[in-house]
Amino acid sequence: MSETFPIFGIDLGTTNSAIARVDDRNHIEVLPNQEGDRLTPSAVLFEGESLYVGNVAAEASGHEGGDVVRDVKRFIGDEHWLWEHNDIFYTPSDIHAIILKKLAQDAEQYTSIPVKDAVISVPAYFNDLQRKATLEAASLAGIRVHRLINEPTAAALAYGYDLPDEDGLQLVVDLGGGTFDVTLLQKNGTTLDIIASNGHARLGGKDWDDRLIHYFSVDFVTHYGVDPLDDPIAYQQLQQRTRSTKHALSRRNKSFLSLSHAGFQHQLQIDRETFESLGKPLLDQCKALCDLVLEDANTSWAALQNVFLVGGATRMPSIQAWITNAWGKPGISTVNPDEAVVKGAALEAARIANTQHNPTPHAQAEPSPYRLKGSVQARDITNHTLGIVVLDSLGRSFVDTLLPRHTSLPASTQHVYYTAYDNQVSVTIQLVEGESKLPEECVEIGSCEITGLPPRPAGQRVELHLGYDLNGALSVELYDTGSNTSQRVDLQRGSHRTATETQWMKRQLQSVRVQ
Repeated sequence: MSETFPIFGIDLGTTNSAIARVDDRNHIEVLPNQEGDRLTPSAVLFEGESLYVGNVAAEASGHEGGDVVRDVKRFIGDEHWLWEHNDIFYTPSDIHAIILKKLAQDAEQYTSIPVKDAVISVPAYFNDLQRKATLEAASLAGIRVHRLINEPTAAALAYGYDLPDEDGLQLVVDLGGGTFDVTLLQKNGTTLDIIASNGHARLGGKDWDDRLIHYFSVDFVTHYGVDPLDDPIAYQQLQQRTRSTKHALSRRNKSFLSLSHAGFQHQLQIDRETFESLGKPLLDQCKALCDLVLEDANTSWAALQNVFLVGGATRMPSIQAWITNAWGKPGISTVNPDEAVVKGAALEAARIANTQHNPTPHAQAEPSPYRLKGSVQARDITNHTLGIVVLDSLGRSFVDTLLPRHTSLPASTQHVYYTAYDNQVSVTIQLVEGESKLPEECVEIGSCEITGLPPRPAGQRVELHLGYDLNGALSVELYDTGSNTSQRVDLQRGSHRTATETQWMKRQLQSVRVQ
């Protein structure tokens, strides 16, 4: 029996999730769930005291719509979003922990190996709040994260493994069920450097579905005077049938969408031209974000060595036609678009396992059972500018840049304060991510009041040290030069649980078997 890398790769997707591993024969295996499928719908059904994840939840959504939650990735990091069931309130991290637990359980049943360690993929544009919320979800599920890897980076690793000699500029166009990412990378031998990236948290195949759903509902109201979207069950059924219609239109020039509601049976013929017309504003957003990435890198479509298509929604003919027209040839999809990210995450997991087994490869050491042939090391970047809110001479607030976007990870910087008045013993800071100088146009990722400074005359130097780790997660430390002391700063992020409440939820999730 061959050895298996002890760290798994996980794609925690908006629509579907997956888990994969690499064995010592360099075979990347996407692991099937209990139902035998390699993709698990990212849907959770709450039914009494039981939790169901995947196909069962997705199929039940037409009948128990009020108990099914899906597409929660669009809300990760939003601590005001809550899902209530049986008087328990679940955050997006809790829902993701349930999905992770299902993936881990099914993978363990298939491999007989406990899933305790993983590399998890996240959209490249995720900010600090979203990344830390993902890490929290893994912790709640009992999984140690060795790295959060950007989804386009993971996909590029998978394609790089498939096309090992293809150096040069690589563009990854990743259109999934709920999110869009476009990333430009430079491959040089065994190194993969991210140059520029952009994306949108709420731009994916689901948005094409929603346009078609609205089109159908308007036609239904015109004929019968009632709106099927007012009925949760009819709406859920329409969602399922719309996805089937969309898939059919990727293969055929026309299809039908039908629904029985309020005693009326309605069938509407949809041709590809109509569907693409409905989705044109969404396609235009994809094009604009892609152009911004190329513009940021001061390059063009003609300079690209490869354009890789990732995510199930890239199968739509309109997406493929856009890439062909812009690049001059079809986008590359030699790796299954639904599996490229999870395969890349598994490759990164294998590389980390190999490094941990033999951290000094030039030294005399035992041969590693986890040797990954032809592995490529990916170097990610920050995808948002890190700034601090300060006041100008007129007392107006603005954002002072600490770390510009597209800085290589890990990254660190410092900000110097001088106490403004005698006996000042505290300092208030507000950190944001975004490209604007206006605080209200950026995302606040945390604020805090630093207390306990020794009382001294005004003008004393205080340093704020900030750094992003390889996961893109931010840490903050204060250093007071006068007293030669430092303290780690815990950022306040709005309403959040206490440590006791978090431990309670962790025990709650660990005590329930997800089905």
